[in-house]
Amino acid sequence: MTMKEALQKAGESLTLVEHLKSCKRHEVQDTLSLNNARNMPSYKQNVAKRIRKVESFNIARQELIKEKRAHVKNLRKERDTINRINIQFAKFLRQSVIAPFNDVYADYLDHFIQEEKIKKAHNLSNYNDKVLKGLERVYLTKIESIKNAIGKDHSFEQLISPEDIEMLVQELYSLELYGAALKKANDIEISSENFAFLDKSNNGPMREKVGTMQSQKHYSSSSLF
Repeated sequence: MTMKEALQKAGESLTLVEHLKSCKRHEVQDTLSLNNARNMPSYKQNVAKRIRKVESFNIARQELIKEKRAHVKNLRKERDTINRINIQFAKFLRQSVIAPFNDVYADYLDHFIQEEKIKKAHNLSNYNDKVLKGLERVYLTKIESIKNAIGKDHSFEQLISPEDIEMLVQELYSLELYGAALKKANDIEISSENFAFLDKSNNGPMREKVGTMQSQKHYSSSSLF
């Protein structure tokens, strides 16, 4: 390169430098805005993806809350049903115990009274009147207690039949949440009772029953005084 060409190149460089010095500089915000504009499509995609993720989470949470509320509602409904049926069971057991059992017991005492009257008629001179009077006193007391129990028990206004109990049992079995578990528990209980009954049958239940009845008869006569 000749001297002339070198000087020409140097002059052009100086001219370019002077031109650059005279140019207005870009503001920093303009530069950042330009960078953001370049990244905006990717940024918008990420934001949209995050929004969809949050929306999906909220929908799933609302569905779960709705499901749990329905489950709690069913639990309360079944609890109320079980409580209502338990009350009916209690009434049935109470009427079964107070009315029929007490009637049988009254007949049982009446039978002993009649036996004692026969003994007295056959052996009037040697008969101990305390036995008969004691039986009659217990009999009258028992009859009075039966009347009082029935009079105070409002469940006797509408008696519950065994057929009603069977319908209530089936209603329990039909419960969505606990019906199957209740039926299984009852089946196990019935199987256990049947097994116990068979075991007693194999060990002479009649002999045991006769001995128990004799002991009860002796106790009933001797414990009056």
